[in-house]
Amino acid sequence: MHLAYLGAGYHGMQRNPGCPTIEADLEAALVKAGAISEQNAGSFVKIHWMRAARTDKGVSAACQVVSAKLVLDPADTFVERVNALLPQQIRVFGVQRATEGFDARKFCDKRKYEYILPAWVFDPLVCSLGRPAAAAGSNSAALQAAAVAALSAGAAVQYQGTHNFHNYTVKVDAADPAARRFIHSFSASCMSIGGEPWVKLVVVGQSFMLHQIRKMVGMALAVMRGVAAPDCLRLALDPNRDMSTPMAPELGLFLDETYYNAFNNHWGDLHGPVTFEPFRAAAEQFKAEVLYPHIAAKDAQEMINALWLRNCSNRVYKFTQWPSREPVRDLSARKRGKRANTSSSRQQRQQQQQEQQQQAAGAGAAAAAAAVGCS
Repeated sequence: MHLAYLGAGYHGMQRNPGCPTIEADLEAALVKAGAISEQNAGSFVKIHWMRAARTDKGVSAACQVVSAKLVLDPADTFVERVNALLPQQIRVFGVQRATEGFDARKFCDKRKYEYILPAWVFDPLVCSLGRPAAAAGSNSAALQAAAVAALSAGAAVQYQGTHNFHNYTVKVDAADPAARRFIHSFSASCMSIGGEPWVKLVVVGQSFMLHQIRKMVGMALAVMRGVAAPDCLRLALDPNRDMSTPMAPELGLFLDETYYNAFNNHWGDLHGPVTFEPFRAAAEQFKAEVLYPHIAAKDAQEMINALWLRNCSNRVYKFTQWPSREPVRDLSARKRGKRANTSSSRQQRQQQQQEQQQQAAGAGAAAAAAAVGCS
C-alpha cells in the first residue's frame, strides 16, 4: 500500500500506544473499511504489517510503503473508502500485490529523503546577531545558486560512500556495526515556494539512523554559514572522535521515495513490480499542495529555522576546538587486537586438540601393549 502524509501533530509513523501516530489512524481506517477484520485489529503480527521507513516525530512522507495482508473487496473502491475514513493529511494512493513473504522494510533497497530550506538560511549574516530572518532581506536567487554550488562541492562529496555516522545519531557506539551506513548520493538543487527561493537537499541511502539526516543537514549548514570549518565534516565522520553535531529542525524533512529493485528483479514477474511510478504524479501533487506550503507557512509563522540558527554557533558546538581534540579511541587497533585474540585462541584450540590426540594415541598404544602382555 502506497501512501503519503503530513507528519505535523503525529509522534512518527510507527504505532506507539498513548501517542497519535500515522499507523494508528491508518489501521483504524482500514478496520472500518473492512480491510482488516475485527479479530485481527490491534495485532500487526497476524496481518504481517510492516512499514518501509519509521519516520520520526513531525516528519512527513510523500511515498511511504506499508506491507500487510488486507481484504480489498471491492477492490475498485478500496482507495476511496479508506481515504474517506482518514484525516486529510493522510492519503492512500493505491495498492499493489506482492508475494506472501514480502516485507516493506526488509526488501527495501534504498530510501530517498528530501529536506527543504529557505535560501536565506545560507546567509552567514542572518541571525548571527539574533536578528529575525525577515529583517535580513537575503531572499536572492544569487544566494540560492551559490548555496547549491557549495553544497554540491562540499557536503555532497564528504557524505557519499560508506562512513561511520556515530556522531550523526544518538546512543550508537562507534564500534557498533550499525554506525556504518552507505550513502548513495547527497545533492542540492534550487526550487521556489510562493515565489521565494528555497534549496532542496536530496539524500539517498540504504537506511538511516535516528536523526541522522537532520544532523547531516545541520553540519552542512554550519559549514556553509562559516560557523564550522569545512574540515569539520571529515572530523565528524571519524570513528575515533566523539563530536556533538547540530541537528536541523524536523520541519523540512520528509520521506520522498522507496526502492525495491532487488525484489522486483527476483519476483516482479509473479504479480508485477512494487514500484512508485503509478503514484508519482499523485505524490508530486501532494508535495506541491500539502507538504511544501505547510513547511513554508509554519516556518514563516513560528520562525523555526531562524530560531534554530541562533544556536547553530561555535559558542554551542565549539567547532574551532575540533581539530585540536585528541582521538578518544583507536578502532583499528581494537580490530587488530580482536584478530590477534582470535588467531591466538585458534592456535590454542589447535594445540589442545593435538595434545588430546597425542594423549589418546598414547593411551591406545599402552592398552595394546597390555593386551599383548596378557596374551
